[in-house]
Amino acid sequence: MKTSCSILVLLVAVCCFTDCKIQANSKINTKADNHGNSLSRGETMPVSGLTERYWKLIELYGNKVVMNPKAHKEPHFILKDEDNRVTGNSGCNHFFGTYELKPGNRIRFSQIGVTRMACTESMDTEQSLLKVFKMTDHYAINGDTLVLSKTRMAPLARFVAIDKK
Repeated sequence: MKTSCSILVLLVAVCCFTDCKIQANSKINTKADNHGNSLSRGETMPVSGLTERYWKLIELYGNKVVMNPKAHKEPHFILKDEDNRVTGNSGCNHFFGTYELKPGNRIRFSQIGVTRMACTESMDTEQSLLKVFKMTDHYAINGDTLVLSKTRMAPLARFVAIDKK
């Protein structure tokens, strides 16, 4: 036990003195930072808290979203680091596609595909949510809340991060 603590202290000291950088698991943008400043080749900027999180839909076009007990699943999405993939559920159908992050908290969704299950409930929410992904060009994160919007418009949708462990 004493040896393990000594090794840990030694590793921390080495990192401190050699300017080691430990990066969290987050999306990396190698072109520019969030303020549009160019980064030199090899320099990276993490977009923490956005990717690899389960984002549950709580508001669409200013209206609170309440989970319908007859709905198959709660509307949500996850931005995957691998291949910039987006996956989720719109309340009835699963959807999938790609996303691109740009400087200034800009985001673009594309190639959105949807399964075609027939549902009698939650179709209005589904259609509206899929429209949000087509319109969105900006995001904002405040704590565990994510807002997707179109520039100079009211928020299109709000999501809350849910820990799924």
